[in-house]
Amino acid sequence: MTHRTLISAESLAALLGDARLRLFDCRFDLARPDDGRVRYLDEHLPGAVYADLNRDLSASPTPGSGRHPLPAPEAFEARLRGWGVNRDSQVVAYDDGNGMYAARLWWMLRWLGHEAVAVLDGGLRRWLQLDLPFTDEVPRPAPGDFAAHPRNSLAVDAAEVLAAAADPSRRVLDARAPERYRGEVEPIDAVAGHVPGARSHPFGLSLDAQGRFLEPEVLRAGLASSLDGVPADGTIAMCGSGVTAALDAFALALLAQHAAPLMKEGGRIVAMSSLGSLRAMPHYGFVGASKAALESLVRTFAQELGPRGIRVNTVSAGVVDTDALAYFPNREELLANFAARTPAGPVLAPEDVAGAVYLLCLPEAAMINGHTLVVDGGFAISG
Repeated sequence: MTHRTLISAESLAALLGDARLRLFDCRFDLARPDDGRVRYLDEHLPGAVYADLNRDLSASPTPGSGRHPLPAPEAFEARLRGWGVNRDSQVVAYDDGNGMYAARLWWMLRWLGHEAVAVLDGGLRRWLQLDLPFTDEVPRPAPGDFAAHPRNSLAVDAAEVLAAAADPSRRVLDARAPERYRGEVEPIDAVAGHVPGARSHPFGLSLDAQGRFLEPEVLRAGLASSLDGVPADGTIAMCGSGVTAALDAFALALLAQHAAPLMKEGGRIVAMSSLGSLRAMPHYGFVGASKAALESLVRTFAQELGPRGIRVNTVSAGVVDTDALAYFPNREELLANFAARTPAGPVLAPEDVAGAVYLLCLPEAAMINGHTLVVDGGFAISG
């Protein structure tokens, strides 16, 4: 199973020793920049490499760049290769705080087109609670073959932020503390206050008292007032330098992952049974769909739900297991060709569809309005 957002400490512990796993310690302290590396050298999770916010996850700041500008894609690609990250690696990031530094690495890998990246839920606090293993051994990974496929639309400039904040069909969420948003205090930046039209959504609203992410329904309810009807993919997360905003972006990704509760506005919900679903939730009796049925289903999904602004769960044509796409030299062309034939456009993974299937199998799914169509290679039920 590929982990794309959260991973529990228990699941990560079971993955230790997996050749595909690449683990990153992202501990950092803005007031004491070297403190995270010192703590890493003292002890860390087995196999973890240290990723420094200032040195590794940011370019050198300039007078016009802000404190933590993104590195050039080719520079970060080289860094990831040096860390041993491969095209098929399952990356997991953690820190010892609220997850914002780990989320920064998560977002940067997504920005470069790598989907198999997750954040450790609860971070080191949870790992310690379960008395899971630590080491002081620093790994020396062999160079990897990671290839960057930048998704430039994920990063925006100041002009687009201003335009989005003024557009009622879009949202800008400010992840900083409420008092900084209101301009009452400003310990870092030269100008206090917030971008006109931006809404305050402090990153801590997505976490419980133990630093773990809230359950999907609670998370959705918390984001609903800030989004105010705008879909997650019409939202920009921002902060002072691009760190805490990554945690809001991560919460939005979690919201999109649990898409079924958002599909209650009428119309049609399309679910599927696939080999990907079977791998993702082996305790459910899903039946593998044929590739032809899979593509037909995805096209129907896009046609029915895409115009409503709901993120469409799709897969590449003829490929059930997206991990296999890593071995196709023309991967981007395959995805682009399929996206062109899918009215809604976005191309996501089978696990996203599997997540919708899982939620539709729950008793709570009976409360969803509209019609449900389950397509399974020649087997269909509508109601």
